[in-house]
Amino acid sequence: QLSRDDYLESILDDLSSSDVRTIMRSEDELSQTKSWTRIFPTTNTHPYLQFLSCPSYSDRLLDAWEDKYGTCKENRETGLQLLRTFCEKKYHLKVPDKNSRNLQKQLSRTATNEEDKAFSSNKTS
Repeated sequence: QLSRDDYLESILDDLSSSDVRTIMRSEDELSQTKSWTRIFPTTNTHPYLQFLSCPSYSDRLLDAWEDKYGTCKENRETGLQLLRTFCEKKYHLKVPDKNSRNLQKQLSRTATNEEDKAFSSNKTS
C-alpha cells in the first residue's frame, strides 16, 4: 500500500495540466462555500483516506495540496498565486506529455492493485 509519505511531497513537484485543472476545480468549489464548511479534503482529513475503498490519484493530489497550501490563509494565497501563474501561461490547457503522467500512472496502478486485492479478499471471505 502506498503510504502518505510516498506521495505527499513528490506529487506536487511536477504538476501536469490535468493536476492543475483538478486543483483549480477544488479551489473554485471551496471559494463558493460561503457559510458552508468543507469536510473533505482538508488539512485534517487525510487519516480518512484509509476508509475509501481505493484512494484515487486525485484524492492524494488534493490531500498533498491541502497539506501544503491549506494550513492558513497566507499559504492558501500562495497556492492560489501558483494557480494564477499556471493560468497566465495557459498551462492548464495543455495536453500532458508522457513523462508527466508517469507518477499518476504509478499511483493509479497501485490504487487499482489495492482495489483488486480488497475485492478478492471480500469475495473469499
